[in-house]
Amino acid sequence: MLQAVKQFLKWMEANGKNTTVQISGEVGKNYINHLRQAIGVRTGRALSGSYINKQIQALKLLSKYMRETGKSPMGFLLDRIKASKAKPTWLTKAEIESLYDAIPNSLMDIRGLLKTHLFI
Repeated sequence: MLQAVKQFLKWMEANGKNTTVQISGEVGKNYINHLRQAIGVRTGRALSGSYINKQIQALKLLSKYMRETGKSPMGFLLDRIKASKAKPTWLTKAEIESLYDAIPNSLMDIRGLLKTHLFI
């Protein structure tokens, strides 16, 4: 969560907001909208719903901390977004066998040992 708060504060600073007094619900909404439009550096795709929801949770915890410590009475009314869950892709038995066939036998016949233990 600390990393998410750091990213939020870095984004605020890049947008000309340099003090905690400038944190508002509107700023939080703008940040989340920014994340929804952002492209992940590593993946080259849109950020996942799970990632954005972690950012939302971090903002809520930040506002709770600021209220409890008396630094600000503000809070974020941000709704979590629906995160899609990708289903895993499984290899068929034939695909697994072809992978094993592509590996040469070794002195210890590790390939054969693996095949028998994986019940192929």
